[in-house]
Amino acid sequence: MSWDRTSATQALAAAIEANLTALADTASVFDTPPATLNASAIVIGRITEVRYSDAIIGIDTAELPVSAVAGLGDDARVTELLSIIRSSVPPGNATLGGAVQICVATAERNWRHMNIAGADLSAADVIFTIRM
Repeated sequence: MSWDRTSATQALAAAIEANLTALADTASVFDTPPATLNASAIVIGRITEVRYSDAIIGIDTAELPVSAVAGLGDDARVTELLSIIRSSVPPGNATLGGAVQICVATAERNWRHMNIAGADLSAADVIFTIRM
């Protein structure tokens, strides 16, 4: 198995959406960064790095940021979304239904304010390390 962004991000988005549904949360989930969005949202970003044949030959390791986006200054909502993102991939579903060999939340970073299509927002990222 080697890195395949489409299958990894679709499986991760499905896991996050299932968790949101179970929690009765209404945040939107995007499996690729959109041109515009409304808060609250969870955005699966673009990979920051892929290490080819990292674990063994044929097994690639990728770092994938997933952003929690809320209204400007709403740090409590960003924190809540970060928790939802992390809890979407529990140890019992670390393969995302078989789409990857393992997917683990390994870091939180990049708290920031940003502007998307004129909307001021706050965001932070959960970093997933994925092996395929």
